[in-house]
Amino acid sequence: MFIDENQTIYIAGTGNHRVIKWKQDASSGEIITDGNDKENINISGSNKPFDIGVDKNGTIYIAYPYIHQVQKWIRGADRSETMINIYSPLSIAIDNEESIYVSSMSSSKLKKYRKGVTYGQVLMSGEVGPFPLTVDRHRSVYMVDMYHDRILKIDEGKRTISVVVDGSEHSGTHRLSKPHSIAVDESGALYITEWGNHRITRWLPGSTNGIVIVGDRGSGSHSNQLHNPTDLGFDSEGNLYVVDGKNGRIQKFLIDNSSCQ
Repeated sequence: MFIDENQTIYIAGTGNHRVIKWKQDASSGEIITDGNDKENINISGSNKPFDIGVDKNGTIYIAYPYIHQVQKWIRGADRSETMINIYSPLSIAIDNEESIYVSSMSSSKLKKYRKGVTYGQVLMSGEVGPFPLTVDRHRSVYMVDMYHDRILKIDEGKRTISVVVDGSEHSGTHRLSKPHSIAVDESGALYITEWGNHRITRWLPGSTNGIVIVGDRGSGSHSNQLHNPTDLGFDSEGNLYVVDGKNGRIQKFLIDNSSCQ
């Protein structure tokens, strides 16, 4: 999921092979790419999108792990094009210099593609399991180590990996369970979707304890509950959006009053 400055939501629909765009206050979504339409998308084989990124120009980048490609869809184009060939791409992030970061599901590699460069720089290889990622305004990369219930970080210009959240060392509300995605705000606080705990936790910079901000009442389908959340993101006003996996919906949480629409 990606949310642009106009509060338009872009969703990679893995199950139905589509990328869908929902404008603010719209009652229905607009299909941007349909993997079932071979005339308009430049792929063959299994066409399940796993992640999506959108740059400042509105160009959409889509990770297709089963065909080992990142596809690029330029605004106004009637057809996608292959931008990157990489083994099993899982997650995409774009920094403020428009460099693109791509993680590989099977080879556990993290590559950085600078704007206008087709060859990727390997930032990490073979260290962790499948890892969704995000990048902050300082171009530090945060990665979810899904196998070990922890969050890793690589600072800009460095090759060393640090553990910033080790949820496996905690118990109770401070123990991560099957983290699936991550976001970072302007202050450096991390927000983590916990698929296993059906909740979102916030970890302040330097903190060893997480704070439950959504889902402190267990799994369920009420407006204040989640069931296996898989992704999250913020809009330009700082409101939180969560892909509520098993409930088949996207929840919007207004940060100021903790209400949910």
